[in-house]
Amino acid sequence: MAALVSVAALAAAAWGASNSGGTSTSRPVVTTPVTTLPGVRAATLSDTGLGDLKLGVSLKKAKALGFVGNRANEAGEPCSQYTGKKGIKYLWFTQGHLAIIDIPKRTRMNTGIGIGSTFQQLHDVYGDRIGPDDGNARIYVSAPEAPVKAQYRIGLDTETAFRDSKIVEIALQSTDAACYE
Repeated sequence: MAALVSVAALAAAAWGASNSGGTSTSRPVVTTPVTTLPGVRAATLSDTGLGDLKLGVSLKKAKALGFVGNRANEAGEPCSQYTGKKGIKYLWFTQGHLAIIDIPKRTRMNTGIGIGSTFQQLHDVYGDRIGPDDGNARIYVSAPEAPVKAQYRIGLDTETAFRDSKIVEIALQSTDAACYE
């Protein structure tokens, strides 16, 4: 099995080949998020959640806010999975608290990154917040402003990250959630 490789290191190596001397240059991390995209009216996912829906809220509160649909898995699973409403694909709850928000294609992160964006675009925005590539067509981006310890789970169309790899899935998840695969 391939060793885990830092996605940031892969990107830096790819960029370094085109720089003078064959070494990579560091890219600045964008810390000011874009809150709206021209022509996009969908809700945006931030480190804390989606609008009024925040990671860590109770199932009762999420239902009262109108974000929770029908139960989608069997009782007794480590997490309770529900279909989402108001632009959410699925929600997972652990011990009665929101652990994962899975968004559909039309929703974007508050930085403008969304399904269809490339790894290059993701790296340009998040830089050092990108964690190791686990080699299973996904990478993780830290979510430092989240109310609980969390990260974005980013699915790619390639097993490992390349500059032109496309994002095919985005979820915001508690790192303590024992329920996503």
